[in-house]
Amino acid sequence: MGAYGGLGNVTWGNESVCLRLPGFDVRFSGLSVTQKEQLAADFLDFELSDPLTQQAHNPAQLMCDVHRLNTPLTTSADSLERDGQYSPLKERVSDGIEITGVNFKAHFGSDKEGISQAWLGVEHENEFAQAIVVENFLRIYAAHNALAHKGVLLHSAGLVFDHQAYIFVGRSGVGKTTLTRKAYRFGATVLSDDINLVMPSDSGFNAYKVPFTGEFGRTVEHTNVAASFPIKAIILLEQGDSIRASFSTASFAVSRLIAGSPFVNTDEREIDALFDIYTNLVSKLPIIKLSIPYQCEINAVMRPIYELVNYERL
Repeated sequence: MGAYGGLGNVTWGNESVCLRLPGFDVRFSGLSVTQKEQLAADFLDFELSDPLTQQAHNPAQLMCDVHRLNTPLTTSADSLERDGQYSPLKERVSDGIEITGVNFKAHFGSDKEGISQAWLGVEHENEFAQAIVVENFLRIYAAHNALAHKGVLLHSAGLVFDHQAYIFVGRSGVGKTTLTRKAYRFGATVLSDDINLVMPSDSGFNAYKVPFTGEFGRTVEHTNVAASFPIKAIILLEQGDSIRASFSTASFAVSRLIAGSPFVNTDEREIDALFDIYTNLVSKLPIIKLSIPYQCEINAVMRPIYELVNYERL
């Protein structure tokens, strides 16, 4: 890489933090003591105490230097809004992908022998560990890394009943967080109310616990949650005046799922791989169209889902 996009190459300190996320390990270097402490606290369930080691279940490593920007960033959240959601600008460059977001600029290169070099720059020390910075950077890398390993990062609510995951996919405002709150009060395990990692397994697909949370996820404790759960069904969620559930056609399901795949669904280099993954997924999992009113209980929501899934398996 070049000299960090001309934005300066002065680090914040000599500290580092290693995290193990589903599908990859990441080491952040060049941190101040304050940045290290905040990052370790925010990603408590994912921190590694030992240096990164290549392992079969972690096929990629991301080595990220954290830098002090010497050029102020003036990018606003409004200018990066897409379909009502904040989405950092992602641009393909000659040596990888460059990201511009609110309060940060970043770059990661193409994997070479399972290792990707990256840098992330912020203007002020306290900005690095903010979710709008480090979490969005990790989301974008995770989306590309998942795709490289036949998986997807999906804008959805991941709820677990009886050790099986149900992934509720829907646009912003459709009710994923409200549904998550109801499921949590009912006793369900919550993976995330915002974004979930779906990866192939020997028997189908699994949903993985990731540190990417929405409004609900930052308000509860998620420690001691299993790393992954087999996916029982994917539900395409809509608002309606009553509860109605039916199986989706494959073509409708693929189009909706692609629309719910942030960061890669607008990348011309990735769209063919994304289409192939979802074509395979909808052939192996029940995909259910579900319309629900705002006022409904979680057991009433889950009842027609259980009936359809069990009917398909007869």
